Amino acid sequence: MAEQQLGLMVARDQSVPAAKEEATEVNHKKSLQLVMKTLKDYEQQSGQKINMEKSLFCVHDKTARVVIKDVENYIGFPRGNFL
Repeated sequence: MAEQQLGLMVARDQSVPAAKEEATEVNHKKSLQLVMKTLKDYEQQSGQKINMEKSLFCVHDKTARVVIKDVENYIGFPRGNFL
């Protein structure tokens, strides 16, 4: 009986991070959409074009690689480093 309860606890512990990961991924996408919309709005309002080939984004050194790759793929420019 104790083994079944332990198995149930493990199943719960494994399902919660998956749900959090999905929610986080949705939040990341919404944040990235907002950043890109802000850049587009800036271009329209200022009449200036942002040079995406010279653009970079910066994140904390401990940011997960999967998040960095998602950002790179979505916004189209690479990660830079803080000086």
